[in-house]
Amino acid sequence: NATNFDSSAEIDDGSCAYPEPEPEPVPEENSSSDEELNIDNSDDTETSGSITDGRLFRIIFLIIALSVCVLIVTIFNRTKD
Repeated sequence: NATNFDSSAEIDDGSCAYPEPEPEPVPEENSSSDEELNIDNSDDTETSGSITDGRLFRIIFLIIALSVCVLIVTIFNRTKD
């Protein structure tokens, strides 16, 4: 965008001043490589942040266990009355 843009101008007289584009940031180079850090860049689902079958099973099991606990507490409360 021009820094001195005049929206009421009817013709372009070429007087608009455009700022210089900022250069792309250069990523900093690290002195250690992936090989030195023993980083495995393979498609391992355990480290990529996705849900594995084991994690999904644990989540479903916890939801069912909590539901059963709530059901048991509800039944005990109703039988006391």
